[in-house]
Amino acid sequence: MVKSWIESFIKRLYNSLSLKLGFSVGLVVFLTILSYAYYLIKTQEALAIQKILGTAGMFSDTLKKSTKYSMLKYQPEAVLKIIEAAGEQAGVERIRIFNKKGTIMYSTLTGEIGKTVNLQAEACFSCHQKDKPLERIPQSVRSRIFSHQKGDRVMGYINPIYNEESCSTAACHAHPPDRTVLGVLDVILSLREVEKEKEKNTRDIIVFALFFFLGASGLVGFCIYYFVNRPINRLRVSTREITAGDLNHPVTIHSADEIGDLSRSFEEMRQKILETTNALETSQKEFQTLFESVPCYISVQDRNLNLVRTNREFRKDFGDSDGAHCYEVYKHREDKCPNCSVEKTFLNGAVYTSEELVTTKDGNKAYVLIYTAPIFNEKNDIVAVMELSTNITTMKALEAELVQSEEAYRLLFNNDPSPIFVVRRADFAILDANARALDLYGYEKPELMQKTFLDLVPEGNQSELLAFFRERKIFLERLKQFNLAGIPFFVNLRCSEGLYRETPVYIITTNDITERIQAEQQLMQTSKMATLGEMSTGIAHELNQPLTVIKTGSSFILRKVRRQQAISNETLITVAEEMDSQVDRASRIINHLREFGRKTEILTAPTQVNEAILGTLTVIGKQLELRQIKVLSDLDPELPLVLADKNRLEQVFINLAMNARDALDEHAVEKKEIKITTRFTEGRVTIVFADNGCGIPPEIQNKIFEPFFSTKGVGQGTGLGLSISYGIIRDYQGEIRVESTPGKGTTFIILFPPYREGEQPKAHL
Repeated sequence: MVKSWIESFIKRLYNSLSLKLGFSVGLVVFLTILSYAYYLIKTQEALAIQKILGTAGMFSDTLKKSTKYSMLKYQPEAVLKIIEAAGEQAGVERIRIFNKKGTIMYSTLTGEIGKTVNLQAEACFSCHQKDKPLERIPQSVRSRIFSHQKGDRVMGYINPIYNEESCSTAACHAHPPDRTVLGVLDVILSLREVEKEKEKNTRDIIVFALFFFLGASGLVGFCIYYFVNRPINRLRVSTREITAGDLNHPVTIHSADEIGDLSRSFEEMRQKILETTNALETSQKEFQTLFESVPCYISVQDRNLNLVRTNREFRKDFGDSDGAHCYEVYKHREDKCPNCSVEKTFLNGAVYTSEELVTTKDGNKAYVLIYTAPIFNEKNDIVAVMELSTNITTMKALEAELVQSEEAYRLLFNNDPSPIFVVRRADFAILDANARALDLYGYEKPELMQKTFLDLVPEGNQSELLAFFRERKIFLERLKQFNLAGIPFFVNLRCSEGLYRETPVYIITTNDITERIQAEQQLMQTSKMATLGEMSTGIAHELNQPLTVIKTGSSFILRKVRRQQAISNETLITVAEEMDSQVDRASRIINHLREFGRKTEILTAPTQVNEAILGTLTVIGKQLELRQIKVLSDLDPELPLVLADKNRLEQVFINLAMNARDALDEHAVEKKEIKITTRFTEGRVTIVFADNGCGIPPEIQNKIFEPFFSTKGVGQGTGLGLSISYGIIRDYQGEIRVESTPGKGTTFIILFPPYREGEQPKAHL
């Protein structure tokens, strides 16, 4: 256990980034310090040696001068004593004096006096390194450093002894004056102190460098651990958590440096991975729910046509058959189907559709519509095929029923007693029509299919029909149409919207009402004649007055002529003008009656209601006057026009006036009055007929507009007047209401929409 922990600890240390970086930085610092220390030591050593060299030069010159006198006097013992005394000083290893030939003349080591050294030895090499010895030795080559026999390093300094004038003239001197160098003074100084100082400095620097290395490494390692390694470890832990699938721990490193940026990038990556993972999980759940809950059979098959996976609907009807061959489960076959859609999808990756008969686990036969689609791996290779099968057994049954239903529909469509058209909504083209439509309109079916429904309507009525379709109304009354022979007829049109072979259409049914309209017109004409018959007394009186005036004028002129009496021009003009005026009056009455009673085609047109009221008073005004009924009219001169027929409006107004007359005759009042008022109120033209007659009992007020209903005695009325008036008003999109109080009078209120500019007139029979 301990060994394992130690190995793990060593491994962590070995793999520690902070340790590596700290050690590397410390090592670099350590080597830098050592390099710098080496440079300093070398520099100090060079300075120390230079200092010793200067000292050696001064010491050598002093020694040479000290021995000069003894040498001039040729006192060898004195020279030797001086050398020995000088050699006893600290740091002096040895002092020697060589002659020209290399023989040691004086030395602190008495044992080597008289010996001759090799001229190529370290003491002679500086002068004798060439064939011809140097006579003048520069300062730069006088010193030498070498190891002593004891192993210590020493510095040798040679100082040439030149043949001066005092030497060549001395009595003891044995050298000729032309000789330049007489010998060499060789001083060897110990470098032991320099070496000790060097070793001490080296040791101190190494210790300092080592401590600095350890401190710098530790500090750098700590900084790296705190500022780098610790955040990186947290990032590493977060990365491992993300790798392990744990995305719920945020990466929180609050710093503004690169690691903080890296942390924020990791956090953004984590959030995006979390969002993507959540979306993927949601998608997977949705897919799993869809896969299991979709109301059709889904199976995934491999290249051997084995069922790899199936959904709940499949397992319910075919059992849990994972691993079995599809053809064994579906069709109870021993070999694959000859035209297998799954196999074809494996070959080329295309989607295939087929319709097949399968057998459920209960032995029931079922028709299915099959779709196959490939499933690819990351290398875009087909690894499986998904087969989706929809049970269309019910659809098959419905198709059979639909065929029967279409046959029944076609039978009803062609045998319906009313014409039926199927009209396309987009352009009103006729897509179909039943046999009754062909009979009524006189077309063969191919010929009718080349027309639009608008072609069957006069141009003047097409805008009315277009407005009907645009406002999506259901019922249109009294539409005028033409058959193939150009004969007009009128129909009531019913329209509904639907689909015909996926095309939006209008289903239009028409009913020929031409005979009914003719009967209504005949009935209206009869009512007019009955009204004229009722007005005969008043009309006779109305015509009698102008005839009386004419008779009187003509009798006056005839009497004057017979008596041969002169008639003044003024009198003649007055009588003639009066007779002419009365003739015009009678002519207007007769023409109005003739126009009112004539049966003609009625056209709706912009009509002034006030003019129809004045025409009504022209016909029955005198009759009401004879019955002592006063007519009070208050007509709005700015009244808008209405879209109607003036003759038919007069028929309505005459009927209302005559009903008011009869009500006033039945009710004894002191002043009999009929008030006629016209106004434009609340966007509609309003006509009010009010009388102060006997009134209508409340229990029969809702019956007065019914055909053949009358409150008059037998032979006093047909009961058609108000019914016909109601129909006329309704034809012009109007409304009639009654307000009555028994014993006080009755008020009829008629409301018409005003004529709008551009509104098309409508023709009636």
